[in-house]
Amino acid sequence: MYKDRVRRDNQVGRHMHKDRIRRDNQVGRHMHKDRVRRDNQVGKHMHKDRVRRDNQVGRHMHKDRVRRDNQVGRHMHKDRVRRDNQVGKHMHKDRVRLDNQVGKHMHKDRVRLDNQVGRHMHKDRVRLDNQVGRHMHKDRVRLDNQVGKHMHKDREYSEIIRSVNICTRTEYAEIIRKQVLATKAEAERDGVKVPTTLAEYCVRTRAPPPDEGSDLFYDDYYDDEDLEDEDEDDCCYDEDDSGTEES
Repeated sequence: MYKDRVRRDNQVGRHMHKDRIRRDNQVGRHMHKDRVRRDNQVGKHMHKDRVRRDNQVGRHMHKDRVRRDNQVGRHMHKDRVRRDNQVGKHMHKDRVRLDNQVGKHMHKDRVRLDNQVGRHMHKDRVRLDNQVGRHMHKDRVRLDNQVGKHMHKDREYSEIIRSVNICTRTEYAEIIRKQVLATKAEAERDGVKVPTTLAEYCVRTRAPPPDEGSDLFYDDYYDDEDLEDEDEDDCCYDEDDSGTEES
């Protein structure tokens, strides 16, 4: 009987334990959900309140910081400007002094270098001028000798050519005169007047009277006559022609 009781008690205890665990789990789940909901709601409200307070505090702190920064910046700017002005004045004075001292020393050094360079350059120029003068004198003497020889030969040739030209001109004039005298009798028989002077040989023709409405043709005709007259004048006054080829 004791064993049976123990078995029943164990079975009943097991079932009661299981039921308790189930109820505890269900109650725990509901309590956990309720706590999570309350925590979420409380957290949301607390977060909103914190954000509002932080924003308000941040705005006030930002305004205070901006005011202090502006005041501090103004004072610092004034102090910097004063110090920069004072430092700039001192630096300008020091620079002017240094520039004056450096300029004096540089001027002295330049004068010395210029004097030394000028002396050396003068000596070198004198040497070069002497050497160049010698070479140029020699070259001039050579060229003068060569040019003198060639000029002497050219003069001899030019004198020979002049004498030949004079002879050919006189011979040409005599030949023309002989031909004119030989043909004079035949020309008189035929009734042809042979010109003997330049004025008789070069006779200008007169232009025909212009017709009405033919000015363009007359201008062209007159221009052509002028060109022919100029060509004839050139032929008449050409006394340099020796005529050796035809004779």
